[in-house]
Amino acid sequence: MFLHTLARWFQRHASTRTILWTTAGTLLVNPGIFSAVKSWLHPGIPQPRPLDLYLFYDPTTVRTTLQALGPAGRASLPWTAFTLDLVYPLFYGSLIALLLTRLHRSKAEKWLWLPLLTVGADLAENTLLSLLTVTYPTFPDWMACTAAGATFLKWAGLTGSLFGILLGFLLTARMKPASHDPLRNQR
Repeated sequence: MFLHTLARWFQRHASTRTILWTTAGTLLVNPGIFSAVKSWLHPGIPQPRPLDLYLFYDPTTVRTTLQALGPAGRASLPWTAFTLDLVYPLFYGSLIALLLTRLHRSKAEKWLWLPLLTVGADLAENTLLSLLTVTYPTFPDWMACTAAGATFLKWAGLTGSLFGILLGFLLTARMKPASHDPLRNQR
């Protein structure tokens, strides 16, 4: 029932204009852009590869990354997680849901669980990475493994979502010439 209601809401709002505005918002709050600007403004602060860009990691990788960040980098990480990293998943999750419902109108309910999984896993990952940062270096290994699991789920959900979008584009392109031929309707 929840997915049905959500699918209907996204179908009502999946206009080209909404998709373009959501795309612009997603690009505006993209953490990669902010990371590049931060590196440019503060060249002295080390910028190791963020943990959320890995497919999977272990507690040793977490400790090494957090150590490489240094005290200044570790101090900024929780604030980022509860500002930018909270907003970004909501934007890209909405964009994915809009695209999936636009491309798979009659089967939107069957696809919407993927962006929900992706956003939920991303938010869990961000929360856990903040907790790991705050409790560094004494955090329990299970917490790092749980964060890594959330990261893996995020990437799996994103991959499935992108597959759904690509499939939707292919099916739409395949059906369009036959169903939208203006000359066919005038004969």
